[in-house]
Amino acid sequence: MIIPSQDGVYIDIQVQPKARRPGVRGVHDQRLKIGVVEPAKDGRANEAAVEAVASLLNVSSGTVSLVAGKTSRRKRVFVRGIDPDQALRLISAAIRASDPG
Repeated sequence: MIIPSQDGVYIDIQVQPKARRPGVRGVHDQRLKIGVVEPAKDGRANEAAVEAVASLLNVSSGTVSLVAGKTSRRKRVFVRGIDPDQALRLISAAIRASDPG
């Protein structure tokens, strides 16, 4: 799910457009599952997913880039300037918080 890079991390995500409740939904097929209320139309769900990742990692949305999966629910984003350990801690905390049980 998190792939370290020299300048940041790549994160594999699964986006659920038109979700009733936005935010982290857990893990699906070893991808971070993120719900967004925006539809998968005109790139709106992609933009919302980038914003959600930025918010989750406490970085500006300008440091998050969609690098693969523009027309798919399965995407890869690159987050510039974040430490892999920090990203893992924040993502793990969000996954734990999203677990209803």
